[in-house]
Amino acid sequence: MGISKIKIVVLSFLLILGGLLSYGQENAENFTIKTLQVKAEKLNNSPRQIKKYINEVFLNQANELVYQNPVRYSAIQSFFNRYFILEKVPVANEKIPKLSKVKINDKYNSYLQHDTDFNALEFNPLKYQLDFFPNTKKMYRIDNTNFVIIILPV
Repeated sequence: MGISKIKIVVLSFLLILGGLLSYGQENAENFTIKTLQVKAEKLNNSPRQIKKYINEVFLNQANELVYQNPVRYSAIQSFFNRYFILEKVPVANEKIPKLSKVKINDKYNSYLQHDTDFNALEFNPLKYQLDFFPNTKKMYRIDNTNFVIIILPV
């Protein structure tokens, strides 16, 4: 088993365990979470994909604001190591905020809009004003799906 596969297995286990512990108020029978069949590195960890996401959000200022700024670039890479899309069946009265309620990060690209169709392979989390560096695990429900975004703490 390669290092990236081991990392995915360990992180999946920790996420499931952490989810069960942090959502103790939910009935354990109603809490189901399983990883997508697509490998995590295909979703968000490839340098090529991260560069595509950065360029989409920052457009012609990406070089100055991200690539020439080692602290910001490193922070973005760190985020992608702590960001996952997992399947979690919604439950009644769920308290997970919906992605549609999160503002778009359109300061440098005014053409960005909320995604209307969800495709895990093309989803760009940098488009959204998510809490990229939370103190505790953050979750966001992708509207009208069984999927949630999970961002682990720094």
